[in-house]
Amino acid sequence: MLIFFGLLALYFANLRNPAYEKLPFCWKNIITFLNLGALSLVLASFITRFAFPLISLEGRKAWIIGLAPIGWRKILREKFYLIFFFTFLVSEGLMIFSNLMLKVGPLLFFLSCGAILLVNFSLSGLAIGLGGLYPNFASDNPARIVSGIGGTLCFLFSIIYLLVCLFALWIPFHLYLLKIISHATFKGSLSLAIFLVLVLSLFTTLIPLILASGSLEKKEFL
Repeated sequence: MLIFFGLLALYFANLRNPAYEKLPFCWKNIITFLNLGALSLVLASFITRFAFPLISLEGRKAWIIGLAPIGWRKILREKFYLIFFFTFLVSEGLMIFSNLMLKVGPLLFFLSCGAILLVNFSLSGLAIGLGGLYPNFASDNPARIVSGIGGTLCFLFSIIYLLVCLFALWIPFHLYLLKIISHATFKGSLSLAIFLVLVLSLFTTLIPLILASGSLEKKEFL
């Protein structure tokens, strides 16, 4: 965990320099989205590393949960909320701080803060869900658990999700700043991009959790 925070500290220390003020607005826009992408990638690594193993770490107690009235659905939900709220508080604070450092305009400011909220929500659901679909109850080593096929898929799907969302939101801004599209077209395309990101985030969050709940409920524990 110290490595993650060390990398973030190094990143923020070099985020803004005198050359930034001289850049054209188009490049400042790109840097803003790169900042969002950098924070999202660190978040994806952090959540995969620490959230994915949570279900597997139940270990030999797993069969008790299967028989208990609360069931796996509640366990998955509680672990999802735990990861989401912790990562949201940290990442949203960092997003606001970096936007203030970069002097981002109001639209991009609120868009990037909203995007990091969705990223937290989706990646938390994805990691907990895939952790339930690919559990390793025989191991109590988080590093070993996350290095399996499930952990690899979790990080891969996280990267794909982030790339789709970032490009969907960035393209309307870039085309508008290059004067390729009109203001009316920009508003329409940005609204469509936000809608698509919302839908994708909802599916990325819920589907893994639902599948994991069904899989764990049917699983036979010895």
